[in-house]
Amino acid sequence: MQQALMTALVTGLGLTAGTALAQEKYGSWLQICEEGQPCRAVQQLAVTQTGEFAARIIGIKVEDGLWLAAQVPMGVYFPAGAVFKVNTAEDTPQEQMIWQRCLNGICEAAIQLDSERLEDFSQADQMYFAYRMRPDEDPRLLNVSLDGFIDALEAPRSDPPEQ
Repeated sequence: MQQALMTALVTGLGLTAGTALAQEKYGSWLQICEEGQPCRAVQQLAVTQTGEFAARIIGIKVEDGLWLAAQVPMGVYFPAGAVFKVNTAEDTPQEQMIWQRCLNGICEAAIQLDSERLEDFSQADQMYFAYRMRPDEDPRLLNVSLDGFIDALEAPRSDPPEQ
C-alpha cells in the first residue's frame, strides 16, 4: 500500500545521475515520469521573501489509488501536523495529512484522496497547505495553484528518453 507510494516519492525525487526522466508542464504542475515508476504531478513552492524551499506538493497514482503528498524542510514541528484545504467553499474543513518519514533533508506527509476529494480538486483554482516549523511560530500557509493538477495526473505517461 504505502510502500509503493513512498518508493515512488523518494526514488522519483531523489534522482541519481543516469536516471531516464521525462517532464511535461501542465499549468502550474510538472508531470514527471521516471522509468519503472508511476508518473507524478509536482509543484514546488518557495518562501516569497527569501526564495528558500517551502514545500513540494505531489500527486501520484499507485496501485491502491491516488495520493497527495507534501515534502517540507527537515525540522518541521510534527505535533502541529500538515494540513490542506481546497477552496471550494468557505465551510470546507481542512484535511489532516499524516507524517510519513524524514529522509535526505526532507520530511513527507501524505493522504489518500478519495473520488469526492478529487472532485473538489477538479473544481477549485487553488488549495492551501500549512505546517509549522516550530511551536512558537505562525504556520507557514502556502497557496498551491491547482491549475493543471488533474491534467498532469490524467495525461498519458510521458516516456523517459532513451539512455
